[in-house]
Amino acid sequence: MAKRLSGSIYLAKFPYSEEDGAKFRPVLVVSEPRGEYELVVIAYISSRFPKEFLDTDVIIDNDWQVLGLKTPSVIRLHKLTNLPVDHLPRLLGKLSNSSFTSVKQRLGDIFSLGQ
Repeated sequence: MAKRLSGSIYLAKFPYSEEDGAKFRPVLVVSEPRGEYELVVIAYISSRFPKEFLDTDVIIDNDWQVLGLKTPSVIRLHKLTNLPVDHLPRLLGKLSNSSFTSVKQRLGDIFSLGQ
């Protein structure tokens, strides 16, 4: 059986929202590879906490070191993109099953899945 990628935190180039370009940063893989180009959906992770939290934010403040992050961070589930799996150069860590279940529930709410 192939290794599951969803729930894993990788270092990857994430595109800027406001301008051209991208920056290497931690990302959460939220899907398994699909299609000819083996694309995965990834979510943005930031060490900068927003002034106002959104219902799309998931805080990582307990196990951030185990996950390979430099500081407590926030997963911003409203910032999603896709990348080929070979554009994920370095594995940092993997969310616990319970944490990733919370992420999946939040994604379901965002996209009104299961309603």
